[in-house]
Amino acid sequence: MLQYSNQRNNLGINSRLQWRFAPLSDLYLVYNDNYFADHFTPRFRSVNLKLSYWLNM
Repeated sequence: MLQYSNQRNNLGINSRLQWRFAPLSDLYLVYNDNYFADHFTPRFRSVNLKLSYWLNM
């Protein structure tokens, strides 16, 4: 996914891997890359891990 913000002069590139290990339970690995839009130099990069788990009691 590509995102552009003209207020912050930012170009963002996001990639996501999703693994569904049970119904309504997911593990996401997200890579985020941000650049200054005018001269395309890196602003910051991050790797995020998200777990959502369905508790059925």
